[in-house]
Amino acid sequence: MDVNELRRWLEETPSERRGGFVLVLTIFGIGILFNILADFRSPEEVKLSKEHFTKIESLLIAHEAKKERYARDRDKRSKDIKIEITPSQYDPNTVSYDGLIAMGIPKRTATIWINFRDKGGRFRKPADIQSIYTMDENIYQALLPFTTIAESERTPQENKKRYPPNPRTTPQKTLFSFDPNTISKDSLDLLNIPARLASSIIGYRKAGGIFRTVEKLKSSPGMTDSIYEAVYPYVTIDSSYQLKKKEWESEVFAQEKPMNILTPLNLNTADSSELIKIKGIGAFRAKILIERRENIGGFYELDQLFDGLYSIDSAVVEQIRRYLYVDDSYRRIDLRATDYKTLRNNYYFSKNMATTAINYFKHRDQEGHLDDFIKNSPLSRAKWKKVRPYLTLED
Repeated sequence: MDVNELRRWLEETPSERRGGFVLVLTIFGIGILFNILADFRSPEEVKLSKEHFTKIESLLIAHEAKKERYARDRDKRSKDIKIEITPSQYDPNTVSYDGLIAMGIPKRTATIWINFRDKGGRFRKPADIQSIYTMDENIYQALLPFTTIAESERTPQENKKRYPPNPRTTPQKTLFSFDPNTISKDSLDLLNIPARLASSIIGYRKAGGIFRTVEKLKSSPGMTDSIYEAVYPYVTIDSSYQLKKKEWESEVFAQEKPMNILTPLNLNTADSSELIKIKGIGAFRAKILIERRENIGGFYELDQLFDGLYSIDSAVVEQIRRYLYVDDSYRRIDLRATDYKTLRNNYYFSKNMATTAINYFKHRDQEGHLDDFIKNSPLSRAKWKKVRPYLTLED
């Protein structure tokens, strides 16, 4: 074999050169992958001591306390802002900025009011003022009885094209006699009663409430002094409702004296048919009492009747409490076995209280921490004191 033949035999073809290049890259990639896999290690398990859990829990409690203080301060600031309105008869389409300010309208609302008109906006009925941005509900209710829109304020196009008035949107110029126990929602609209007040009247009746006196209307949510004074002369209550009240009173309380005339009822076991026999408790209030009893698991003292029961004010509580008593049958809550949702559905537990209690007792297996927890809790001690009789840490 000569030299030229040997050289041709050792020379690489193009395909062989490409194959060698790919082989080198493959070996290089495998090396890099091996280094990555060699450096990869499973993370070490982090073990937390009881001191760590205590620190985490204290941070959570402090955070929840900060949120509650912020919410409480925000509510306090909103309550401290009082707007005094001194309305007088006015037309929302012509009243000036100074006129709005003179009636007590906030400057921002008055500015938006005037800008709305300057851009071509018109108020076609008194209730339209509620659509003004930043219009407060209390201001709206105070202004509505004094709001009148002149006929001449219609635009030329509106004067040319008239439609028959809609009884649901056209304010009634003359009021008519009505019975709050039978009047319909449409008839309340004809009287120009605000939608919120009309809904509260209908809702009270659907829940079993009865207007036995004209004065009872005054306690309806949404009723203002001006509306009450306007409709008071036109309210007529059918004699059958008054007769029912007299018969009911004569049957149960005909010989009422300062002493108890009924055998006291156990508030934790009495049903609605027993509760309505007590003067001051009707079907609606009996329903409210039973709903609250089921929600909290029963009453441990009669003073709980003062805790925000809808439609049962302090005067009614003082009237009915002499016919009631409570026993020890109320339901306890095991904080080690309960969950956030159960606590949050309870009337007495706020969001912060439920979160704090669950986080605190979730990882604890010691006994005797309940009173220490309440004592050291940054949340309101008065609230914890209210729920303390319900709480337990059973084995």
